[in-house]
Amino acid sequence: MAGLKKKTAEYGSWDAHITMSVLTEKTNRIGTLKVQGDVVYWTEQRPDEGGRSGLMSWSQEHGLVDCFNAPFSARSRVHEYGGGDFCLGGDKIYFVNASDQQIYSCLPQEAPLKLTDFDDFRFADLQYDPLGPRLFAVAEKHDLVDDGDTHSLPKNMLVVVPLKGKEAGQIVVLDETHDFYGSPRLSADHKTLAWLDWDLPDMPWESSRLMMADVGGGEFIPQIIAGGFDQTRNDTSSAFGPVWDRSGALYYVDDQSGYGQLYCWSKGVVSLVLHQDEMADGLRPLWVFGMESLAVSKTGAVYLSSYGQGKHVLQSIQAQEIGQIKSSARSVEMLQMFGEQLVGIVTTDYSPASVMLIEPEGGELSMIRPSARAEIIKGDISVGQLKEFMGPNGPVYGLYYPPIHSKLMGPPDALPPAIISIHGGPTGMADRGLKFKTQYWTNRGYGVFDIDYSGSSGYGKAYRERLNGQWGRADVADIIAGARTLIEEGLVDRDKLIVMGGSAGGYSALMALVESDLFQCASCSYPVTDLAQLLEITHKFEAGYIYALTGTTVDTAKEQLKDVSVLSHLDKIDAPVVFFQGLEDKVVPPAQPRAVYEALRAKGVVSELYEFEEEGHGFRGGKTIEMVLKKEAAFFNSVFNRF
Repeated sequence: MAGLKKKTAEYGSWDAHITMSVLTEKTNRIGTLKVQGDVVYWTEQRPDEGGRSGLMSWSQEHGLVDCFNAPFSARSRVHEYGGGDFCLGGDKIYFVNASDQQIYSCLPQEAPLKLTDFDDFRFADLQYDPLGPRLFAVAEKHDLVDDGDTHSLPKNMLVVVPLKGKEAGQIVVLDETHDFYGSPRLSADHKTLAWLDWDLPDMPWESSRLMMADVGGGEFIPQIIAGGFDQTRNDTSSAFGPVWDRSGALYYVDDQSGYGQLYCWSKGVVSLVLHQDEMADGLRPLWVFGMESLAVSKTGAVYLSSYGQGKHVLQSIQAQEIGQIKSSARSVEMLQMFGEQLVGIVTTDYSPASVMLIEPEGGELSMIRPSARAEIIKGDISVGQLKEFMGPNGPVYGLYYPPIHSKLMGPPDALPPAIISIHGGPTGMADRGLKFKTQYWTNRGYGVFDIDYSGSSGYGKAYRERLNGQWGRADVADIIAGARTLIEEGLVDRDKLIVMGGSAGGYSALMALVESDLFQCASCSYPVTDLAQLLEITHKFEAGYIYALTGTTVDTAKEQLKDVSVLSHLDKIDAPVVFFQGLEDKVVPPAQPRAVYEALRAKGVVSELYEFEEEGHGFRGGKTIEMVLKKEAAFFNSVFNRF
């Protein structure tokens, strides 16, 4: 009721309206999104189905359709992180099935049929060619060993899979001369294929090339269009997100200027389409396949989704006129055309990442598929406040979410506990807009600071490269500076600070405990703890990543990595830590957090470890997510003596 006076209750102890079920039963995670004609398709990870990735479609004529049932699940594991799980061709859907990593075909709401049958292959980033008919794809070949596991360095290649005749379901290799491939995209006349490739030790956002070749019957001769090493500049750049228009022009993003700018290749000539005056960046770190930030309409209008100094920017370019689409969106991913409208995975302050239409003229948003099925009132939702502060290496950005409750408030003479949330990657970016995990804590009376430390994407190449040679140092210095900023601004209780992160974020969280006594405890999910061991056993995609992050080489890494590994500094950690780990994790082995947990316990530091048998790198199952939240809440309560 309007004007209802809020009751006073201790921060961190509020009886929250945003419950665990909102995250574990009533919220799906939207993945790959594509459009065919007047139908939008997307994958959605469902925690209430054990993390299965269903495939949905929507059209004005038929509404929402669930395309296939369990046990089928659309999920690739190429590069371990997957993405690009399906494509559309004719009246069929082609997808990679999670359990065996093979390609299946199906008509909507009919039983899928197996197309490929190779125990040692995985597939991703499918692209349909009607003239074959055939599929272009990225393939990853693993040499199987006796226990059924795989070696860490598989063979990656660009392939064709025929769909008819005696060769149907077989693999024809187009190119295997590079370590990695991504984003195969076929021109409108089906004669030219564009794709990305890159080689170790680079990650795709450090140096990747946009390639092109004839696939319409001529000789397959790849040519470089953009990206990679440029001798005139004596520098590398990365290409991203190629999209063809109907005339045969190819649009893409390249960061040779220092920011992800929009370029166009047409008839052999490359031109800069959009110069970002406000330093907006349209490049995304290609951790998963299928990521796109631009779309081209049938009339030639081009739309680019960027991030500039912490804020989302959606721009249009038509007839050389540049405009900005004002909307309530805080992020737009998987941008596609839907007629003359836009569609994408859109997040706002009051809606988590969902499938929405965007009207280019006025920026109005229309919901197609909300990812959340829970009714949440605005009075229980905390809106992120963009903050800029100075770190040792320059400006740093983050989003602060103050505690909020529609019926409760903290005591007037008290400040809230706060969680410093550290994204993974470390070349990631704090989620923009509504994220229910953040709201789970703010609705309980915690402040949450989602920090984009040095190394984060969305701020240009120089910001991202601040972390090169400084992992475990520059990121940690920014995290500490961010915590001090919150204290100095009187936003949080300096005696109740928590640092939280997963994967690379878990490593940074533990190193923050090493470098500072500001934090009273930490929560770490599948954290990196031993960099030397990780370098030896990590999967192929990240096999060279640690060298750039730590400033080491093949010759110096073994010794130097010891100095920046958590295991070498356990004597400096006295704050309690809770660990969460999937036993099927192929990125961070379970032995890493287990070793730190046991060492902390041996020296008398309060430490807890929870392991989950069927989880990998990133938790998918609803029961797991619920257990993590329960154990975190109980752990924080015990640290702050709330029992």
